Amino acid sequence: MHMHFLWKAPPESSEKDLLNESSRVRDDLLKEMPLYHTRAMRREFLHSFGTVTNTKSGILREAYRRLTGDSSAAHDSDEKEVDRRIGELLDLQVIFWWYWVYLKSSCVFVQ
Repeated sequence: MHMHFLWKAPPESSEKDLLNESSRVRDDLLKEMPLYHTRAMRREFLHSFGTVTNTKSGILREAYRRLTGDSSAAHDSDEKEVDRRIGELLDLQVIFWWYWVYLKSSCVFVQ
């Protein structure tokens, strides 16, 4: 995928300044752009890990999304709802884990 962006540059800027600014802007834009993976890449991941681990496909889809940063949409509304619920469950688990680590580190246990 190729994207082109145009912006005004001050006429008094040197070529070096323009190249540096262009690189900085490009890097900033790349950080904010969503990633999309091919169906074949996703299918290969789901097949490979699903066969070995016998894990439900919804959990595998969420794992793939979190590991790769994939922003592809769900195939239908049912898959979208399942993915939303699994994402919420995993987010809550992470929050609970951090809370538990905080409690363990801030409590003094007396023997």
